[in-house]
Amino acid sequence: TGGVPTSLLYRFFLSGEKTLQGFYLAPFLRHFNQKVHYTDMIDGDKFDVDARMLNFGLGAQLGYQLILGKGFTFDFYFLGLSLDRYAGRLRYTLAQPRTGFDYASITDNIDQTLEDYHFIAKNTTHHVFTDRDDVKFPFFLPGIRIGVSAGYAF
Repeated sequence: TGGVPTSLLYRFFLSGEKTLQGFYLAPFLRHFNQKVHYTDMIDGDKFDVDARMLNFGLGAQLGYQLILGKGFTFDFYFLGLSLDRYAGRLRYTLAQPRTGFDYASITDNIDQTLEDYHFIAKNTTHHVFTDRDDVKFPFFLPGIRIGVSAGYAF
């Protein structure tokens, strides 16, 4: 299921006026939670994979907000930087469960798939159970925000 990014920010307008217009500096927190379900084939066995990516970020952005007559706003945020922590998880379970399957036998295949993503691969850990392999990979990445938005001030 698709997640919706959520951000919480507070704007400090640099003009000194209380018009909610002009250049601003805005520290922010952001959060994102994404879940995906797919199937994977490893050595002839079909696996159900539940993937989850959770993100928390902290940063600040510079922008300019313009208020047009009747309260319509345009916000141009042209420089936003953050540090984001991601917590990823892949849960592999056999599509057709059978007793005695050794989930440790698929860890190398999963690691090879993640090799191209060095920031993920170096932080990957496997938690092997009798009924699944939980693959976890926490990592940090810098974030960038730029954009334009339109709204209504009331």
